[in-house]
Amino acid sequence: MSVSAGHDTAVVTGQPLQLLATGGTSYNWSPAFYLSSGVILQPLALFDEASNGIRYK
Repeated sequence: MSVSAGHDTAVVTGQPLQLLATGGTSYNWSPAFYLSSGVILQPLALFDEASNGIRYK
């Protein structure tokens, strides 16, 4: 099975970013900080403050 959480990307504080997982049957984004849900296929990320980086898996 091939699984992907998408490409690395840069975001703008205050602007939503749609994440997209593929290849699975259930999802558990980690960490779930700033996400609309940590257990759905396409959570919406919205960062309300600057960050040095978060890597979702």
